[in-house]
Amino acid sequence: MPRLVRALFRPCRIGVTRRGPCYFAYAMSGDAKSADTARCAAVCAKFAAAGYYQLLGMEPSSDEPGRACVRMPFRPSLTQLYGGVHGGAVLSIADAAVNLALATTLADGENTATVDLSLSFVAPVGARDLEARASLTKRGRRVSFAECTITAGGEEIARGKAVLYLSPARKP
Repeated sequence: MPRLVRALFRPCRIGVTRRGPCYFAYAMSGDAKSADTARCAAVCAKFAAAGYYQLLGMEPSSDEPGRACVRMPFRPSLTQLYGGVHGGAVLSIADAAVNLALATTLADGENTATVDLSLSFVAPVGARDLEARASLTKRGRRVSFAECTITAGGEEIARGKAVLYLSPARKP
């Protein structure tokens, strides 16, 4: 990247790629920041329209590329035998959040899929609303890594780590 152009951009928090530092289009003007916000909103709208996420009642949001928040209000249909939210629903919200965090960085035509997701429960969920906050820790050309924290009623109930596959846009 030419020096003059590089001066207008700042390195992203995600790290370094094989080709050098990873740069997102955060120009010093507010125009690029608002463009990123608009793109994140468009990705969230597409996410919210997906059937499975609607079935679980997930509500996505993202303010910047590489970060995402997904909320899932408590519903009795999400409970297990003992009345708390089922662990599968908790894993679903974690998976949705890490994929949304990566999706906010994708170019047109690129897709993402989960390769591996591990979740460690640290407290019972109970019958409370869930919120998952995810961020990319490294974005590669084909494989990316993300972390996620899930809270219920403000209390941390689980932490997750994910390996995500990034499929490139197909050439016409």
